[in-house]
Amino acid sequence: GGQGLVGFEETKALSRLWAASTFVGVPLRSEVCRLARSTTETREAVRKQKSEDWGFNPSQPIVVVFGGSLGAMHINATIEQSKSSMVEAGIQIAHAVGRGNTLPSPSQGYYPTHYFTDMPQALIAADLVICRSGAITCHELGALGVYSLLVPLGIGNGEQAKNAQLLLKEHRAQLIENEAFSPQWLNSNVLGLISRGKKLVGADHSPVVPLDAVDRIGNVILGALEAKR
Repeated sequence: GGQGLVGFEETKALSRLWAASTFVGVPLRSEVCRLARSTTETREAVRKQKSEDWGFNPSQPIVVVFGGSLGAMHINATIEQSKSSMVEAGIQIAHAVGRGNTLPSPSQGYYPTHYFTDMPQALIAADLVICRSGAITCHELGALGVYSLLVPLGIGNGEQAKNAQLLLKEHRAQLIENEAFSPQWLNSNVLGLISRGKKLVGADHSPVVPLDAVDRIGNVILGALEAKR
């Protein structure tokens, strides 16, 4: 019998098949780990740099939006319909629409792109991130201590909603069903979400996921190899 490794502590409770597994976390890019360990000054410098790149004012709220390669359509449509009232409220939006989608025109307070080439920096620059709740995304948000509105894709066995549980439990995210994520809902709730995001960065934004998953996985494999010798 091999040893099961899981990326979420919560997975162990889902089935007795996983109950005896070892929780190791998910391997994260070195840049995510570096920024997760960085000082408040570094975070502020990153925000200032990204604001310059996007034509934003770093002292005004910044919302970063992306939908992943799949399922960005509904998120994109909602942002498209709500962006003018958000910008009027002083909110700046950096929006990755996905590689295959048509790029909207940029405007004051609205920066569209196909994808963020430096995702960890983009996340650090945000007061609020609006995105899907894929496993890697949830771990990156959990590492970087950024507040998010998660809009899970209702595919498979609902794993995206399960991925979000860790961040919800730590009060680092709010979840909204895809169908309920509308321009009206967003316009009514976005300022409250941004203020929660600001509180998180001002308080404890320390990682809520392991930053050493690669080492943990390596140690389990080496241990298993040793045992076979």
